[in-house]
Amino acid sequence: MYIYCSFSTHNGKPIQNMKKTILSYVLLVLLASSCQQTKQAIDPEVLLWETGWGMYLNVMDNHTVRAEEQFESLLQHSNEMDELFFKTGILLKMELEKHKEVDQIFADLPEHLLQRYCMNEDLSNLKFCKDIQKPQPSDPKLQLELVKMFINDQYALSNLMLDMLSKYNLKKEDVIIDSFGISTNNDNQARLKEIIKTNGFPTRAQVGKDAMNGVFHIIQHADNDPEWQASQLINMQKAADNLDIPPSSFAYLYDRIQINKDEKQKYGTQFKKVGNSYVLFEVEDSINLDNRRRKMQMMPFQIYKSIHDKMVSKNK
Repeated sequence: MYIYCSFSTHNGKPIQNMKKTILSYVLLVLLASSCQQTKQAIDPEVLLWETGWGMYLNVMDNHTVRAEEQFESLLQHSNEMDELFFKTGILLKMELEKHKEVDQIFADLPEHLLQRYCMNEDLSNLKFCKDIQKPQPSDPKLQLELVKMFINDQYALSNLMLDMLSKYNLKKEDVIIDSFGISTNNDNQARLKEIIKTNGFPTRAQVGKDAMNGVFHIIQHADNDPEWQASQLINMQKAADNLDIPPSSFAYLYDRIQINKDEKQKYGTQFKKVGNSYVLFEVEDSINLDNRRRKMQMMPFQIYKSIHDKMVSKNK
């Protein structure tokens, strides 16, 4: 169970002093409400992490009032909010048509955070972000090739990435190589091996975020070649350290390799089907699971499991 702070809202003009007072005590309220029931003080970073992911889940579940209050809490107490939390909160404010509040939030940002948050594609067209230069990949040809490989990877899993096709001005018939997806994994792996051998492991500066996401998925789906898959773990670790990929991508790959070796996973990402339900593969040092997940910028396990269970139920 995790903490989702909630405050009553008021119609009409807000009383600023009251709002500030409430926000000042958000963390104390959360601490008092914590289900961890420990005499030890909870790390404020952990509390903010739980609040951020609680907001994310509440947005998914359309609990907009509670989610907005959690975003206000993060704005008050977090000096450098996680990009995902900031984006989620801003898009929520815009959905609620609170454009003046969004303008004020951006106006109050220090320059380095404005630059950082405006790199997000979902925010880049906002007026505060339009004049900020976005870095362009140094190897657009390789970028496009890896993006096409990524689209094929997902198509083999019955996921046609229409947004990605549109973003790169591509047509399905010009991209999809194997309409049945039978040889997609083998083809992608063979080509990625050539790319790594010839050019070295790709970087985000070289090919961009989408292509690097494709690199991750191709390696993640290389279960038919476990030796090569495992050999790329060191490259993925370096990529995560350099922020070429999210640290969570390394965690997913690490766990997958561990499960393929019949060993315990570390980050709690892999489930197995038992009868009509899914259960988590065994995790090492499960007591500290959420500490490891937080360090890899992953959501608390119970939220992850909740989303996983909803997806499984939806697909039944």
